[in-house]
Amino acid sequence: MEYTSADYYYDDIRRCLTTTQYDIRRRCSMAYRLFVELMNETTADAPASFSGAFSRLHYLHAQRGFSDTLYHAANDFRVRWRRADELTEAELTDRLPGDLRALADLVAGLKQAPVPAELAALLPRHLTAVESPEPLSEKCLRVVVDAVLSHELTVSPTDANSDTEFQLPLAPDAAGGRDFRYLLSLVEPGMQLNLVAVRREGHRLFPELVILEPDYLVNVTAIAQCFARTGTCSEWNVLKKFDPFVTSQHTLLGSLSGQMLDEEVHGLEAGYADTARRFFSDHALEFAACDFDRQEFHAQAQQQQRNLRNLSQNTFKHQLHLSDEEGVCIEPSFFCEMLGLQGRIDLMKPDGTVVLEQKSGKIDEYNRTPYREHELQLMLYMAMRHYVFGQSYSRLQGYLLYSRYADERSTWPIPNAPERLREAFRLRNEIVAREEQFARTGMRDFIAQLTPDQLHRPGQADALWNKNIRPQVETLLAPFHTADPTALVYFYRFHRFLVRENLLSRFGSSGKEASGFAAAWQCTTAEKREVGSILTDLRLLSTETAENGHGVKHLHLVLPDTDPNGETTTPPNFRTGDIVVLYRYETAREPDLRRDMVFRATVRQILEHEVVLTLREAQTEARVFCLREGQSWAIEPDFMDAGTRGIYRGLYNLLTAPADRRAWVLGQRPPSTATHVELLTTPENAELTQLVRKAKAARDLFLLVGPPGTGKTSKGLMCLLLEELADPDTQVLLGAFTNRAVDEICGKLVQAGIDFVRVGNEMSCDPRYRDYLLDAKTRALKQLDEVKQLVREVRVVVGTTHSLAGTVTLMADKHFSLAIVDEASQLLEPHLLPLLMAHTGNRPLIDRFVLIGDHRQLPAVVQQPASESLVTEAELCALGLTDCRRSFFERFIERIPAECRHYFTRQGRMHPAVADFPSRQFYEGKLCPIPLPHQEAAIGVPRLAFYDCVPDTLELGHSPKGNPAEARRIAQLAVEEYARFVAQRGGFDPIKDLGIIVPYRRQIALVRNALLQSPHPELAEVTIDTVERFQGSECNTIIYGFTVTRASQLAFLCSTQFEDECGQWVDRKLNVALTRARERMLIVGYRPLLERVPLFRELIAFCESAH
Repeated sequence: MEYTSADYYYDDIRRCLTTTQYDIRRRCSMAYRLFVELMNETTADAPASFSGAFSRLHYLHAQRGFSDTLYHAANDFRVRWRRADELTEAELTDRLPGDLRALADLVAGLKQAPVPAELAALLPRHLTAVESPEPLSEKCLRVVVDAVLSHELTVSPTDANSDTEFQLPLAPDAAGGRDFRYLLSLVEPGMQLNLVAVRREGHRLFPELVILEPDYLVNVTAIAQCFARTGTCSEWNVLKKFDPFVTSQHTLLGSLSGQMLDEEVHGLEAGYADTARRFFSDHALEFAACDFDRQEFHAQAQQQQRNLRNLSQNTFKHQLHLSDEEGVCIEPSFFCEMLGLQGRIDLMKPDGTVVLEQKSGKIDEYNRTPYREHELQLMLYMAMRHYVFGQSYSRLQGYLLYSRYADERSTWPIPNAPERLREAFRLRNEIVAREEQFARTGMRDFIAQLTPDQLHRPGQADALWNKNIRPQVETLLAPFHTADPTALVYFYRFHRFLVRENLLSRFGSSGKEASGFAAAWQCTTAEKREVGSILTDLRLLSTETAENGHGVKHLHLVLPDTDPNGETTTPPNFRTGDIVVLYRYETAREPDLRRDMVFRATVRQILEHEVVLTLREAQTEARVFCLREGQSWAIEPDFMDAGTRGIYRGLYNLLTAPADRRAWVLGQRPPSTATHVELLTTPENAELTQLVRKAKAARDLFLLVGPPGTGKTSKGLMCLLLEELADPDTQVLLGAFTNRAVDEICGKLVQAGIDFVRVGNEMSCDPRYRDYLLDAKTRALKQLDEVKQLVREVRVVVGTTHSLAGTVTLMADKHFSLAIVDEASQLLEPHLLPLLMAHTGNRPLIDRFVLIGDHRQLPAVVQQPASESLVTEAELCALGLTDCRRSFFERFIERIPAECRHYFTRQGRMHPAVADFPSRQFYEGKLCPIPLPHQEAAIGVPRLAFYDCVPDTLELGHSPKGNPAEARRIAQLAVEEYARFVAQRGGFDPIKDLGIIVPYRRQIALVRNALLQSPHPELAEVTIDTVERFQGSECNTIIYGFTVTRASQLAFLCSTQFEDECGQWVDRKLNVALTRARERMLIVGYRPLLERVPLFRELIAFCESAH
């Protein structure tokens, strides 16, 4: 990786110090942006995860060894800027020179380049310690562990400029302090802790709670599940990831009772028949997959509805003081970094003084008390309200509601129990420490040492343990001791890879700014705006009720025209169907989703000045969304790891799947083929006939490689599907990585008149195909037998691979002869395993697989660098598995027999002149035109051109992800293309004629702004997006802007380059960008910088030679 020179940083420091163009807050903001840029660049290749600027600074201090004085001065600057809204302009003005001195010294140390004399003369001569307010807060103190001793930890506050270290005693003191000795086996130097409700005695700290790695938010339910009836231990958290979720009569009743509670709170007062019908339409497939006693189910459900109605009309009002005037919040969510928790409360009073959790099952009938796991779940929610929001336990009422009962057993007040609460946080810390250990060294040792007896406490539900739980645990653990040795090596390596990916999705990756969910509180709003991961200053325009007419379900929010600094707003990185969180905040402060409850929602629509959200749970009243004076709304991406359980389960199924299936998936034997097949259809040409014959002969796996524009979906997928459906006894799964590709498949099916069922979320489905959704088709059915008949008779099931993985298990009685998966080269091996390894008994649920993809286009999204994902296990390397970041498709394309693969080479998108460079560079010169009329027509201008664009002299605080000069040049080219289309064809279609690709969302905003200054309004409708969003699209003309202005950005542009088996360098991002154009490809960039990369240099030379 090439790095930005020290002079770049020194120039900006000088300008930040001397400029009179901006006020002090803007100058401080620019200085902090420079500091963050330095931290990001110098840790980009680090083998670690970073949840914010502090963790990067702390890592550099430990690795590069600059002085403690400089470390504390730099951290002081970081802390002060994070609290800049609390400081006066005079205070900021006084501190900026010293902060810039610290920044200059950091540059000197990290870049090994002394501070220029002229700059040093403008800065303070020495770093000076500043006395800041007492860093210790009684509420919560974030510290980093410096040393682990035999009986205590040495820690330093992360948000203090002092270099004073503190001792954290772990053993209880004479006054009966808390016992934290268990941390000795969990904590390592460099880890961060939250000390909650801490008191200080000299240099000794005594907290009520200690939270290990608080940026890892553990779901409250996951902790509560560790309080099993047969024994409490954190090992349950590991095993439950592999234990299949089985739909049963009890789980369906629990979901139905939750719906009934919502209806009663909304005042719906529905009859049971209407309630049951609504629930059935939303859960028809679960009902069809469940063997249950209908009469018993309906009797129990009707009793629950009667109980809930009585509770709502009496207990809620008179005992719980939930009045109609104040309303209630339904399923509000909380992200609690202080306690390292996240969770969703069933019902809460708006002021948080009453929280309620509903359970549809029994209490502990033997002891006539609630089960411990239920109590602990509620206690953790109450702890959030107490510690984070400052609500006294004396004013905080928590209730467990058992809707099975109509008597005094229905409502249980749950008091605070400090010792049990500390036990819950011990389990939480063990869960996090174990995940970090798994990410480093894997789980083989854990499994080797785990026995069923460790999960049981003698004398606690012994009969239940011996009769039910122990046999289930033994069955779950057995494959780890009996499975094929190579399969176990595969399991342990990919499990470590998946755990590491999960950690990075929480903490953030070293090479990507503002990544990981912890960025929500570790990064400033400006950093999040830079990557398009936040929308702020929103106001509520209107609300819509739910489809049943009860409760607020949809929100319309108005977007601001500019950001608070008056700059062009970076477009949000949100799309229809994305899951997000909505929360209110004080406009004068930084938005912070930790400070209030959040509403989980799905993006329904994004318009130019408006965003429409669909709430996960409808709210009773619109007044829940009323803002106080000085408040606004903000939207950020949601974090949900529910889908990872299906991936873990698919990985586990590798150990239990039929041996023959496992053998070819691992590569222990080649996929087999039939010697002779008869075709039932007549494909339209010889190549498609050859494809269908080869694919039908493949008994296990067939790969179709489809370079850009070769019709791998419209031609390849469809002719394979038609051949399979010609046999009336076959049934087919059609999958893809993205919903966009699934939409395309649906379009081809509709066009061909093929009936199908689509699985997935309505918001993620093109409106044209929503009638084909499983939920839509079952909504009209009134009988369970009708649903079973639908599932049995439908021959084509379509969805994303993620959606299909969950659906296949619910269709366990349905057997598929073939699965065709598009975009397979973007799917990691574990993401395909839920389909590959789905089985009942010793029979796979899917007989054969056809994978369609192109490993020379965009790869799977992976956060780990190659240094961490490399496979070193000899058993796996021998099977061709060398890097966990490679897709299953890519591994097999190099090893599969020739009769089990087919390459498309005739493309109907690009004019030959446009296709020439990518064909030579990325496809060994094998791409050829079909040809179609537009591939032979003349247009009178060069088909391929490069335009050198020198960046402006960078303004102070200029974002490296924006290039104004290049944006203006792109807009100029767009105007020229507009004129050409009008002159040659009499009009301009902004959707089909022109597309613009740039690498950064900030640049999208600058290009959009430049187009708005043009005399042609149609140019405002042109699609401008990143290459990742453009895959699968095409336009007559594509303009690609490299944007980059400094050497350190080249690593990002080159992140998908690899050397193929022929010694050619392939750049997957560049390949996609260059192959979107049908007629003309225009490229803009800063030539002296781009030519540092050999492949870019060859591209520029090729463009010039093509004229």
